[in-house]
Amino acid sequence: MELIMIAAAIMVGFGALGAAVGMGLLGGKLLEG
Repeated sequence: MELIMIAAAIMVGFGALGAAVGMGLLGGKLLEG
């Protein structure tokens, strides 16, 4: 049960990180353009 919680936390973390990076790249392109 603990393993599932850890795996879920890691997946959520990576998802948030990916979203932050994506928004950063998108924002940078919009600001530059």
